[in-house]
Amino acid sequence: MSPLTLLKYLCGSRAAIQRLASTRWSLAIGAALVLTASLARNYDGKYLPGEWESLLHGFGVSIPNALLLYSIFWLMSLWRGKDRPRFFHGYLAFLGLFWLTSPMAWLYAVPYERFLTPLGAIEANVRTLAFVSIWRVALMARVLSVLWQTPFIATCIVVALYGDVLVFGAASMMEAPLMDFMGGLQHSPEDAYLAGIQFSTVLLSVLASPVLLIASLVSLRWLRPTWSPVEQADSARPTHGLIALVVVALVAWVPLLWWMQPEQRNRYHAETLIRSGQLGEALNYMAERPREAFPPIWDPPPRTAYRDHAPDATAMEVALREHRGDDWAARLYFRKHLKITLRYLANRYDDPKGAAEMLKDSTDLPDEVRNGLYFHLSHDPSFSDPDRAAIREQLDKHRTKDEGAFFGDDPPAK
Repeated sequence: MSPLTLLKYLCGSRAAIQRLASTRWSLAIGAALVLTASLARNYDGKYLPGEWESLLHGFGVSIPNALLLYSIFWLMSLWRGKDRPRFFHGYLAFLGLFWLTSPMAWLYAVPYERFLTPLGAIEANVRTLAFVSIWRVALMARVLSVLWQTPFIATCIVVALYGDVLVFGAASMMEAPLMDFMGGLQHSPEDAYLAGIQFSTVLLSVLASPVLLIASLVSLRWLRPTWSPVEQADSARPTHGLIALVVVALVAWVPLLWWMQPEQRNRYHAETLIRSGQLGEALNYMAERPREAFPPIWDPPPRTAYRDHAPDATAMEVALREHRGDDWAARLYFRKHLKITLRYLANRYDDPKGAAEMLKDSTDLPDEVRNGLYFHLSHDPSFSDPDRAAIREQLDKHRTKDEGAFFGDDPPAK
């Protein structure tokens, strides 16, 4: 095993596939590479001392995925009475090859958000994910066709059907905003793009599934899996060059972690305080540090577009009253509070001008909106004097003669 063998394998070389399948060293080298892939995914997205379980995600996903994909062909060989290995003997050979695709995930380490706009970074990450996914599907089809001596096209169709099922499940469970069909949710460009990607992915996977299923059933005519004789070659030890490559691939993350983890530590600590109901302490912690001390693309809770509603508006009001600051953290939560307040008008703007415009078109003003806006008039430093005057004028028009006592902070003068 050498770095050249690994490179040829990633390009689909038959000889490299057969060589790597013949040695259990593929499992050891592959496991180390899975760890490097987990670091590539999470070095700038998780605080690893506190969220260390994210490093196990690659193992948790790859082991059952490889098992299911291998089992499909093993069962087909059982059904058609063809030669096959002992189940776990063949599975371990396939798992090692599955793990050796991990260097593909190094592409996820590109920090797009450092040199692109937030929307551009999300688009670039989605394109990278699509490229790596297509590459991995094609390579796994090639591996299975070599190991089971089946036609590549027929094998690729079956693997594509399996991948389509996985994509549907992953997209359905993906953390993404609600789809804004009628334009009433007023998503940010980033949230709107993610919502569209999720909806399109689920829709396309559903539409593709019957086509792939029929094509897979037709492909069974040519799929007669027969295990390629793979002699155990424990002597095929990794070369010093391959060991050095793996060590470098692990050590290379140290400076990147040193660079990125302080931001993730701040994010993790702030979110821990927020989730534990200590929003006031979180605001103080965030205000003591510049916005640049946190990840570039970070939206702390609540994230209503993602159906994450804690802390609620009341908790934010209490924390903002006690905080009494005009800093980036306070302004962020004032915007969140205003967006939640205005959701009762079927729109989710988060700026005073949008609020004033909506009030003009509203015939019925819920108490939650009225009280929330009065809270902003009293405490929100982002409201200019013209904004305050415009909103107050509209609130006065909505106030009826039979209203009882006012529940907000700054009732209009009578």
